[in-house]
Amino acid sequence: MVTVLAIIGIVLMILCFLIGLALSIFGLPGVFIIALGYLVYGLFAKDISWLIFITLVVLAIIAEFIEWIMGLYAGKKFGSSTEGLIGAIIGGIVGAIVGVPLFLIGSVVGMLIGAFLGAFLFELISAKDSSKALKVAVGVFIGNIGGIFIKIVIAILCIVIVLVHIF
Repeated sequence: MVTVLAIIGIVLMILCFLIGLALSIFGLPGVFIIALGYLVYGLFAKDISWLIFITLVVLAIIAEFIEWIMGLYAGKKFGSSTEGLIGAIIGGIVGAIVGVPLFLIGSVVGMLIGAFLGAFLFELISAKDSSKALKVAVGVFIGNIGGIFIKIVIAILCIVIVLVHIF
């Protein structure tokens, strides 16, 4: 029999799933919110698998790492120098900070634009070749978008894991 607490847990979990998925779409750490949703459900319903919870947390860490590394990997694949990659990191951080005032998506848009500009400027200074610098910047941008896509896939996977466990 489903208790009132279990129903509250399910509602809160679904809310966390929706918020976590939305945050993942914007490149934010939504997979952690999905794991939190499962934990909340488990505490309310008194039905939690710590193995599944730990798996969700590990997947969240992997998702964040993949998202971060994809831009750098793609930049390298597009011919970036070390300076260009450093520029992408610095630009991404500065862009994310500058973009914070724009509600929710500002930091993500700022990070994408900042990483692009940082890679472009540092690569241009290093290689003194604007076409190469543009190619590297596009690679970093594509990698960042790819990282966000992979994070969304992992977020959906986490939701499926939980739903299979519960139902």
